[in-house]
Amino acid sequence: MPVYIHTSSPTLLSGSSGVFDSKQHSPTQNPLSLGATPSPSPVSSLPASSIPDVIRWFLYLDEHEERNKDGITFAPFGPILEDNGFLRISQLTSPFFQASDLAKLLSVKLGTAILILQYVQTDLHAIRSGKLVFPKKP
Repeated sequence: MPVYIHTSSPTLLSGSSGVFDSKQHSPTQNPLSLGATPSPSPVSSLPASSIPDVIRWFLYLDEHEERNKDGITFAPFGPILEDNGFLRISQLTSPFFQASDLAKLLSVKLGTAILILQYVQTDLHAIRSGKLVFPKKP
C-alpha cells in the first residue's frame, strides 16, 4: 500500500473560501472566443512526475480519513477519466474544463464534481508547497 506524506494538513489555496469559484469556470465563458487565451495553470511549474495520476489519486481519496466521510466511493472515477484521456489530476484544472463537464463524464451530481475539483485544487497546492508528497508509480 502506498504511503502519502503530509507535512501538515493540506489547506485550500490562499484566498479561497472553500467554494468553487464559478466566476473562473462560468458555463458562458469560452476562452477561445474573441482571441482570448486561457491563463496558464498554476500547476504548470510542477514536474509531471510530482502530479498524481487520476487512478491512484482517486484511490487515495478513498483512503483519506477526511475525504471519505461523505459516503462517496471515488476509486471508480479514475478509470473513467483515464479512458477519456485524463492522465493527471492537473488536467482537471484546465480552463477548458468545467465542473459540469466532470459531472457529465462521471455521471455524478454537480455538487460531487465540485467537491472533486476542490480536492484537486487543495492537493495540487499542497504538492506545490511541499505539504503533500505523492509516491511515484512503481
